[in-house]
Amino acid sequence: MKEFYQKKFKAASLFRPLSMLIMLLSMPLLMCGQTRLADGMVWRTKITSTSFWYLPTSIECVTIEETNEGDSFNVIRWYEEDPSNEEFIGNLKIEGEKVFLKSAYNTKWYLLYDFGLQPGEGCYVYAPSSSIHDKTPVHTYVKCVGLDDSFDSGKWTLMKMEEYDNESCETYYGKGEWIKGLSSIDGFLQNIYFEAEGGGSVLLDVADNGTIIYSYDTTGVEAVAEAAEPQIRIDGNNLVVTANAPVDGAVYSASGIVVGNYRFGSNPTQIALPASGLYIVKIGKEARKILIP
Repeated sequence: MKEFYQKKFKAASLFRPLSMLIMLLSMPLLMCGQTRLADGMVWRTKITSTSFWYLPTSIECVTIEETNEGDSFNVIRWYEEDPSNEEFIGNLKIEGEKVFLKSAYNTKWYLLYDFGLQPGEGCYVYAPSSSIHDKTPVHTYVKCVGLDDSFDSGKWTLMKMEEYDNESCETYYGKGEWIKGLSSIDGFLQNIYFEAEGGGSVLLDVADNGTIIYSYDTTGVEAVAEAAEPQIRIDGNNLVVTANAPVDGAVYSASGIVVGNYRFGSNPTQIALPASGLYIVKIGKEARKILIP
């Protein structure tokens, strides 16, 4: 199944048009509404860790394989650096526009995505795995705050999400985005904790048995970075950052400790660094290393 990503794809079954029609009419449709999930799909996600100054990255691959029952999938993860080392994540099932996962550590089904949410609606969603057997996985409350039907040249609808501690929406965690019917824009298994510290991720592409159905467009990010044209100046132990266009950023120590999160712009942002040494300045999706003597 994974030949497209340097692994072997399962051989495709041959079928006659009539039998295909009968199968499509009789089987429960797993692509309900805009939920686009099918046997053999592969999600590739770039994972970046900020725990180290050199920002190590890896390519996470997640595939779904239809089970013998025919109405659910096995979810398998591996990494391009070591494709032979596969990890079973759990079982997946679809009910309308809701996607449920029963992880390898649990016996109950928990909501992974609800692609049917409309602006103003919310629900609890659960992390794909839990280290405690049969205990409720970690979860947060997500609320849809907008829909963008022009995303990816109109091929997909982008769901703009906000994340909270619970349904009272008093404790705000951050914002993120889901591609309706497909996954989070951060990756299939990255359905929550959109702005968590310690790392980042971006969904590179999604393939349906070797055919790319979604690909990350870097031109928008590059255009933002080019428009921002950030400039970094060191003044003693102070870091001064300016940008032609507003852009989010952060500063990390060499050990990955967050010095602070910032919104850079035309007005210089002056950051007093605690000591000499190596630091990482993250500006948008890019990161730069600086040395304070």
